[in-house]
Amino acid sequence: MSGGGKDKAGKKLLRAKLWGAAEKYYDQALALHPDKVLFLERAAFLKRKMGKYVDSEMIFTGLASNYPGVPRFAFHLAKILVEGGKEREAIDMLERALLYAPGSVRLLTELGHIYIDSGDWDKGKECFRAVLRKRRNVSLLVEFFVMCHEHNDIDAIAAMKCDAYIKEYFLKHYFMNEEIKRELFGDIPHFSDEYFASTRTAPGLQLIKRSVRVNDMKSKYVNVFDGARRTIGVPETYDKTVYLLGASYIFGAFCEDSHTIPSFLQSLCNSSPGEKIRVVNLGVHAMENRNAFLNLMGAGLRKGDMAIYFPYFPVFGSGSFISNDFERDFQHYSAMRDFCALKQASFHIALLPSILRIENPSARERSLQAMELRGRNAFKTIRKSHEKYDKYRELMREGGFQFIPLESVVNRPHATGDEGEIFPDMIHFNHRANKEIAREAHIHLMRSVYGSDIGVDHEKLECLANEAKQYLKEVTIDNYAAQRDIMDWLRTVKNPRFDGYARIGAIVMNCNPFTLGHRHLVESAAAMVDGLYIFVVQEDKSFFPFADRLSLVREGIKDIGGAIHIVPSGRFIISSFVFPGYFAKAQAVTPADSTVDVAIFGSIIAPGLGITHRFVGEEPNCITTNEYNDTMNFLLPALGVEMHIIPRKTDLGEAISATTVRRCMQSNDFETIKRLVPASTYEYLKTMSAGK
Repeated sequence: MSGGGKDKAGKKLLRAKLWGAAEKYYDQALALHPDKVLFLERAAFLKRKMGKYVDSEMIFTGLASNYPGVPRFAFHLAKILVEGGKEREAIDMLERALLYAPGSVRLLTELGHIYIDSGDWDKGKECFRAVLRKRRNVSLLVEFFVMCHEHNDIDAIAAMKCDAYIKEYFLKHYFMNEEIKRELFGDIPHFSDEYFASTRTAPGLQLIKRSVRVNDMKSKYVNVFDGARRTIGVPETYDKTVYLLGASYIFGAFCEDSHTIPSFLQSLCNSSPGEKIRVVNLGVHAMENRNAFLNLMGAGLRKGDMAIYFPYFPVFGSGSFISNDFERDFQHYSAMRDFCALKQASFHIALLPSILRIENPSARERSLQAMELRGRNAFKTIRKSHEKYDKYRELMREGGFQFIPLESVVNRPHATGDEGEIFPDMIHFNHRANKEIAREAHIHLMRSVYGSDIGVDHEKLECLANEAKQYLKEVTIDNYAAQRDIMDWLRTVKNPRFDGYARIGAIVMNCNPFTLGHRHLVESAAAMVDGLYIFVVQEDKSFFPFADRLSLVREGIKDIGGAIHIVPSGRFIISSFVFPGYFAKAQAVTPADSTVDVAIFGSIIAPGLGITHRFVGEEPNCITTNEYNDTMNFLLPALGVEMHIIPRKTDLGEAISATTVRRCMQSNDFETIKRLVPASTYEYLKTMSAGK
């Protein structure tokens, strides 16, 4: 392994997202070249990507200390400190780093963000002003003005020396004066400041049904249940479902529930003869291809259903929802189409044109175009936008996609039949445009043929599906890894004896109580790995208390050979925090969703403890546990954890279960219990029964 050069081998592994192989490569590289900055920096990035924040922090701390004049080391260390809840340490470290690099835009910007997120708007504002005095950065200026708006500091915008059109946009258009509000929403009888504030609020993200959806919420105008925004007019019974996927324009920013594209489409479907159709809103703010694919896989497609994906059409690759890499985009579109074909459903693309695509724009639309251009050459960039849109359309036809053109909605004269404004901002539409978009989609769907006879590339489909699941990993890490208690818990339960083991397994067991079935699972798993973690569900919501269940596990397996480490599960494995439905499984009619639990395990816990294998028992009876196993089988392999489903140990032809043991206790049938549990559990139950 060479210590110089461009580290092509390491870059190749990182680009392929082979995290485990890349980690092994850099560990070996650093053993040979412990002071090589390139290896140290990439190893630190990799550790952070894998959720190993302590290791990453340690490496970046060393780099920032040894190279104080290199701003990027301090910048990345600050990011990790903030993710670990160490905002004060991050601020102190950045202020020291600025003594060595006083003009660093990167450090000043990050320090400003941390101050603002910590509640010190004035200090954060000064950091951004210092940056903007040094550099004319339109994107940063826009970001600063947005924060000024959020903190109701209009004076800070008025005081800034900057391009007039940007200041005019924010003071006149972004802050949405009354004249513009009336132009956009004046035909809504109940429009008010409350309406405007409520409909422009973006809910956060949550993990649900193996995908990334918006948080549930309930309000007068915006309602989200089970990760999907409410669609008005859904029939009680229906023959087929149309799933609409896209970013905030599909979710319905600036619109009430009844004025979203899905709700307008539902109204049109209800008034059409023939089959009854349900429309589901799967819009998620800033949705990109991987998230769209993930949500499509978790939607529950059935034969005859339809999926319409609305990728936002950008002008530039950087910071946009889809990239300039046509081939990559079409790989994702093809994979989504193939997945629909496997389900005997149809897939459609509805390409929303950029604001730069508008023909004959109004004065306000020209102002919005200027904001989108951000100082770039207007004629050249608008021409480039038209060429790119036309190329997309051509590729859609060549690829055989069912394509819904929508440029007529934005051009003037509008298809809505009026000359009014339809853009609240650069990328969203008002209710009038939404209605017209729904009408175009409805016309297309009424002409389309359900299903597809295309050939499915199963290998490519699986590859891109796994890549989509990596998006869920990123969201999980963003949402949960920054919580100090999960990192502290990992440090507490980690067994240093397992360091260096190639195969580390994990079992999660409630053991209510510990049975011979549990013991069989442990014996099977221990024989297949070098080290085995057993997580005993810690939450006291079971018939037997946690302390007793933990003791029964230790007694019941103490004679089993191998490296076994028994630990409490904490609050991040089968708990009310991550999997509340587990504790109501006895009354469950439908399976509880376990996505958060599984995603945290695969994205944070497994890499943090080096776990590469997860073991579960077959589940023929309980729908909740069966769904849990199914979700693990769906997600964990893509996150680097191999799943093993072990056949259940039986007694007289029936699977041994803790439920059977508890039922026998109620009938005082200790003869049967003796066949189902180890001697230690049997003695515990006898003592417990005698003490009643």
